[in-house]
Amino acid sequence: MKAGVIILIVLAALIGVGIYTVTNQQEPAASERLPDNLRSLLQEEMRLLNTGVQSIDAALKAGDEATVASVARQMHDSFILRQKLTPGDIRRLKFVMGADFVLTDKAFHGTALELSQAAQAGDAERQTAIFQSLKAACVSCHERYAPASVAELVTP
Repeated sequence: MKAGVIILIVLAALIGVGIYTVTNQQEPAASERLPDNLRSLLQEEMRLLNTGVQSIDAALKAGDEATVASVARQMHDSFILRQKLTPGDIRRLKFVMGADFVLTDKAFHGTALELSQAAQAGDAERQTAIFQSLKAACVSCHERYAPASVAELVTP
C-alpha cells in the first residue's frame, strides 16, 4: 500500500514537471524561424536603418534638415519588399512572420517618408515628433518579432 502511494506521488510529480516544462518552453521568435536568405536580408536592412536612425538623430540635434530629409528618404526607399524579394520570398515571409509584419514594415517606411517631407518643409517640431514615432516603431516591432535584438537598438 505504502509503495503504491509513493509510486503515485512520484508519478504525479514527474507528470507535473513534464507539463511545466512543455508549457514553459518558449517558441523561437518569428525572425529566428526565417530561411537564412530572408533572415540575412532583414538583418542587412536593420543595420542600414539603425545607421539611418543614428544619422537622423545627429542631424536633428544639429538642425541639419537637408540630412534629415535625405536619410529619411533613403530609409523609405530601402523598403525590403521593393528590392530583393521574389514573390515566393514574400509568401514565405508572410507565412513565417505573419501578414501584420509586412503591414508594420510598410507603415515604418511610410513614417520615414513623412519625416523626410517634414524636413523638406522645415517643420522642426513635426520632425521631432515623427522621429520619436519612428524610434518607437523600431522598438515595438523588435519586441514583437525579434525580442532578443531589442537591447541592440540604438534609441537616442
